[in-house]
Amino acid sequence: MLKRLSVAATVVLALVFVAAFSMRGTAEMAGPPLKELTIVTAKNDTYHFSVEIADTPTSREMGLMFRKDMAVDGGMFFWFPSSQVRYFWMKNTLIPLDMLFVDDSGAIVHIVDSAIPQSLTPRGTNIPTRAVVELLGGTAKKLGLAVGDHVFCAPYFVPGDN
Repeated sequence: MLKRLSVAATVVLALVFVAAFSMRGTAEMAGPPLKELTIVTAKNDTYHFSVEIADTPTSREMGLMFRKDMAVDGGMFFWFPSSQVRYFWMKNTLIPLDMLFVDDSGAIVHIVDSAIPQSLTPRGTNIPTRAVVELLGGTAKKLGLAVGDHVFCAPYFVPGDN
């Protein structure tokens, strides 16, 4: 009787462990919540992306490091509490990225095209920026994005605010 109870308890514990591990794996694969980011060009073309938000010191420091791939319409939106001159590097970043530097009004003021993975070279602009958008390398050129285009990502940059 004791042996049957012990086998039953072992089976129950194993099922609980498998269920917990499966749920943990699903949550990790889901990743952080995504926000819609829209870029409107000077020609009035509109492009939509699903981006992760990096608006805390920890999330901004981690960025897209160690990612092996990213969706074509994916990216990361870095939001800072104030405008200042910013430079980014590609340490531990495994995929080429475009970096769009954005001022207080949501206007793109500088674009870094296809930053080289794992490079320690600082990339940025001497123009104060409030946000930086990272997209898959080559996206800005492919879509014809340019300085002066506008970024919208609620609640950070909302149409009609600029």
